[in-house]
Amino acid sequence: TGLAYLQDQTQIIPWAWGVNSFFTVIGTTIALILGMALGFSWVLFISGICYIISLLAMNLYIKTIGNNYKLIAVEFSEMKFNRIN
Repeated sequence: TGLAYLQDQTQIIPWAWGVNSFFTVIGTTIALILGMALGFSWVLFISGICYIISLLAMNLYIKTIGNNYKLIAVEFSEMKFNRIN
């Protein structure tokens, strides 16, 4: 997951959640508007381009931080949830 890249930079994790939430809301709204204006095929094409750009940006980020960084895959079964009463 993307948060696995930020495991050593805990001060950035709340920002990552905030950015993810922001783009989830904005992306849904823009997808709806573009779907009505251009059609669903164009929305899929544009979203594919956005994902490719984000993968390239993440790859560039990983290359800039060097080989000192470990990627840890978080398994769902290993996740711990805190119960809120």
